[in-house]
Amino acid sequence: MNTSFVNPLPGVPDVESPFFDELFAQKEASENVLRAARQLRENGFAIIDFPDAEFDARAERIKTKFHGRFDFDHWRGGCKNFCVNGHLAGNCQQQEHR
Repeated sequence: MNTSFVNPLPGVPDVESPFFDELFAQKEASENVLRAARQLRENGFAIIDFPDAEFDARAERIKTKFHGRFDFDHWRGGCKNFCVNGHLAGNCQQQEHR
């Protein structure tokens, strides 16, 4: 007799499924993966240790490489810089004055 769980909602991500426990009970996920999945389900985000001992150095190289290609100050400017068409810009201005 086959007692494996068949997901009745295959289009729903496992971490958002009402069948989370049943789905992860049949997975052979590591404790780290299961912890991240629970954090995603409960908090909407997960904090992980990225498995790369050189991550910080790699991130710095990437930031240095692309710093001249992207206007990060503009990007960090928030809504007023992000909104590009008149309709959105108007909505952003209304939000900023509230």
